[in-house]
Amino acid sequence: MDAEIFISSGVWIVTALLMLCGLAASVIPGIPGSSLILVAYIWHYFAMGDEAGAGLIGLAFFLVFYILTLVIDYVAGIFGAKLFGGTKWGMLGAFVGAIIGVIFFNIPGLIFGPLVGTASFEYCFAKQELEKSLKSGAGSMIGALCSMLINVVFSSVMIVVFLVDELW
Repeated sequence: MDAEIFISSGVWIVTALLMLCGLAASVIPGIPGSSLILVAYIWHYFAMGDEAGAGLIGLAFFLVFYILTLVIDYVAGIFGAKLFGGTKWGMLGAFVGAIIGVIFFNIPGLIFGPLVGTASFEYCFAKQELEKSLKSGAGSMIGALCSMLINVVFSSVMIVVFLVDELW
């Protein structure tokens, strides 16, 4: 009996750690934290066996939210740049700016990197005026921030649904 409790506790600890890491990762565009949350759900389901309250309906719900977070992650920055008049060069600049921003400035670089990258690429390569370049950069940054917010909300909903499914 003690071994079963020990194993069950270990499964819950791993599940909780995966979900918390997934929630933390949901603020990083391009790294879907929802993937870790989905892995945690599947891990818990198979590790707990018949004792798992999680079922196929919960798994279907998780898959829908997972796919939505992937789509939103991809579309938000592009939509933000396009909405504010960005070109393909601006979108490439947002991508490059986000990567360079994260490497050198961590989270602030993740927020401001797309703005600087979009504006720079729009101005240098698309030959846009400075004002229009900055406007496209702002749109890219707004899109990235919206994506982060939506990913955090969706990831939180996934965790809450898991807990409700398991505990009730």
